[in-house]
Amino acid sequence: METIQLAAFGDKKDLRMETATIDLISDRNERIPINVLIVPTIATPISTRLQHTAARLPYLRKLKLAHPVTEREDFLC
Repeated sequence: METIQLAAFGDKKDLRMETATIDLISDRNERIPINVLIVPTIATPISTRLQHTAARLPYLRKLKLAHPVTEREDFLC
């Protein structure tokens, strides 16, 4: 467990959060350990309309995105 201070929009809170260590696997199959905080929700899902707009941008076409463009409803929830 770790205590963090979160400040946003003029409000400050001390939050006690669980921690864990995960391994990130690189494209070259290297393991990189990362210490993380466990939170129930980071952000709300991107709307489908914005996903399709981003998919048409030429400079994003060949990038590996963290949130792939999909129309699957179960992925967006």
